[in-house]
Amino acid sequence: MLVRSTLVRASAIGADIFALGEISCVAASLRIGCHGRLRFRFMTCDSGIHGSLRCRNEIDDCSWRERRGGIQREESLTQPMEDAMFVALSTRRFASPSSEFSPGPAPILNWVSIEKLVVDVTYQREIGRRGAANVTQIAENFDWSKFAPVIVAPVEGGFFAIVDGQHRTTAAMLRGQEQVPCQIVQADRAQQAAAYAAVNGNVTKTTAQQLYHAKLAAKDEEALALAEVCAAAGVEILRKNLVRAAIQRGQTYSVTSLIRCFNKYGRNTLITALQCITETADGNPGFVRGTFIEPLCEVLHEAPQWRDAGEALLRAMDKFKFADAWGEIAAGRDQIFPATAKKMMADKIRKFLLRRLGSSVTKAA
Repeated sequence: MLVRSTLVRASAIGADIFALGEISCVAASLRIGCHGRLRFRFMTCDSGIHGSLRCRNEIDDCSWRERRGGIQREESLTQPMEDAMFVALSTRRFASPSSEFSPGPAPILNWVSIEKLVVDVTYQREIGRRGAANVTQIAENFDWSKFAPVIVAPVEGGFFAIVDGQHRTTAAMLRGQEQVPCQIVQADRAQQAAAYAAVNGNVTKTTAQQLYHAKLAAKDEEALALAEVCAAAGVEILRKNLVRAAIQRGQTYSVTSLIRCFNKYGRNTLITALQCITETADGNPGFVRGTFIEPLCEVLHEAPQWRDAGEALLRAMDKFKFADAWGEIAAGRDQIFPATAKKMMADKIRKFLLRRLGSSVTKAA
């Protein structure tokens, strides 16, 4: 059992934490940032700007890494798995269709010359401002593995009317391609219009969380950087939304707010802001939300002396009641605009830290 504070030195690249005396520690080699704070069952390690780790007793604390089967190297949290996980398709959860099965003629897959493709303006939309931006993005990142076959239907004159794929075909033209892969369907104008409406209307929206995890698997630089931040702060980005009561410590679905804060305020400010939630009190499960992340980042960015206060900041935030603060903001309101809520929360956090830490603060040793 830890009965007194113990100092352990750590480099900016890594730290080896050993069992010292009666301290029950887990030997690990972890990369930690200047604002990283790592929790273990019998101790908490608070890394400061200069790499010092301060260990203190915290017998009842079970780290989020331990709850998932033991201490893991940070790399396992920031790098996507190389071995893909596959599952077979299943229809068990679906009811059998009750409508008559009439799929029409089977389509043909073929490469078609772009000069043979036309647009029927009676049902096709014009490429507007947002569409033009989409065309540019496709062209800039052109890759056949991201190019779905263009759905076309034969029309008079040996041409093919584009039912779906006008934007990506235009992008292919910008890249000098003369042919595109097409799915050729037999359909008259009315059927083409119905197909256009069905293809563009029945779209399963991809959530921000799902998009983040897809980018992480693709080793996207921004996603990897955000994963490293989350690992340092003990945060897990969920793949799907959960009811508030089911969210555990450090879990969040606010990936859009995390990306926004990372780009606006930087890595260290975001890590510290997240730790003010996950590493204080009981870990504040359910409160790693944009309503709190963004105000914390704003306040800490404005007052770097608070952001860099280390343990003094976390001790102060131990006393901040996130649920009570939100209750006071939402009290008597049927609804509140997110921007208004975040501004009010930032004011509350700013006043709280001013009372607790003052306008200037000395970093805890």
